[in-house]
Amino acid sequence: MKKIKLKSTIILIITLNIIITSITVYASNWLFKLDGKEILTINEFEEDYEAFIDFQTISQPFASEKEIKAAKANKSQKNVYLKNILNEILIVQDAKDRKIYNDSDLNKKVETIAKIIKRQFIKYIYLQKVVSSRVKKPDDSTVEFIYKQLDENKETSKWSSLKKKEYATQKAKLQELQTTFIKLVDELRSKHRIKLSDYAYNLD
Repeated sequence: MKKIKLKSTIILIITLNIIITSITVYASNWLFKLDGKEILTINEFEEDYEAFIDFQTISQPFASEKEIKAAKANKSQKNVYLKNILNEILIVQDAKDRKIYNDSDLNKKVETIAKIIKRQFIKYIYLQKVVSSRVKKPDDSTVEFIYKQLDENKETSKWSSLKKKEYATQKAKLQELQTTFIKLVDELRSKHRIKLSDYAYNLD
């Protein structure tokens, strides 16, 4: 009976230690320390990496949710990104120590860039949810024309037939997307009243 109680007590102590360790690790949640100071948490890194992948998709309007999800879960790709971030953190810290930049000026630039990126994200969402539904299937002749160009090119002629076909189809889709997008923007121009200042006309 005493042995059973002793075993139960040991198991309880081990379990409590595991729980306490887990809580401590979760609570600290640090990923990177510099000179003893916590610089980057796991959550911050995960958010940073996912935002980076989302930003990359802006230039790939036909990327599927499955492909984006796979990229976000790719450990080797995430590891490369982590190493880049660590290098950047070291550079940022050294630049800060050297006082070689004006923090206020940089913040203004970052705010402006954030507005540009936001517009780009909205445009990407617009392409996905509005423009894509209007895009026609590319003509076979267009795909064949692009395929022939790949065949005649010194570098791309070495590709397999399947790769050339996939590339030609994707490029034809992008051309259709661009054409549809331009038409839709023209419709929006006629829908709204637009007035530009003299400054804009002087840029011509």
